[in-house]
Amino acid sequence: MKKPYKKWPFPLLSLVCLGILAFILIQMRIWSLSRDHRVSREEAQPAQAILILGAKVDSSGNMSPALLGRMEEGLALYQLGKSQTILISGDGENQQRNEIAAMKSWLLEQGVPEEDILSDHHGLNTYASLYRARHVYQLETLLVVTQDYHLGRALYLGRQLGLSCEGVGTPNSVLKAQLPQNLLRESLARVKAFFNAEVLPPDPTPLLAPGA
Repeated sequence: MKKPYKKWPFPLLSLVCLGILAFILIQMRIWSLSRDHRVSREEAQPAQAILILGAKVDSSGNMSPALLGRMEEGLALYQLGKSQTILISGDGENQQRNEIAAMKSWLLEQGVPEEDILSDHHGLNTYASLYRARHVYQLETLLVVTQDYHLGRALYLGRQLGLSCEGVGTPNSVLKAQLPQNLLRESLARVKAFFNAEVLPPDPTPLLAPGA
């Protein structure tokens, strides 16, 4: 009499292969739906707002090189007249590492009038930032600024959420030694983004906190 466990390898292998195939197809879908909306600074069309996605800030309030790169690109777009409004979105709830406080302070230092800055303290992840841009700030057109490796997912989510958006990427090189880990994490985050956008959207209630 054959032992049951000897029948496991084929079904298990089939599941693994299906999982790998699904993973690859999700990566391809997000790439294909976002690739035509990546533009250069000069090519970018005017929009209601320039959305700068938050990134790491240290306990002293200093922006990481990745975040500084995003801020510089967003400011350049603003100075070119691509939009009269900059929406900064990130973790503004962490009092020790407040992304929004650091981002807003930097923009003010560069001479951007406070009335041209929208501060979203509740953009705790990419999905939340794009969802809130559409449903809290009532925006329809955006220029999204983030690193190149992250831009495809941001554009995919924005367009799936009903935004007409283009994206301007900043170099991945600022990440240096952390780039391989970030690329791996990003590939997994794309799977989550796909399920959030097309399979099982998150409960919107926590995402609808009033804008700041």
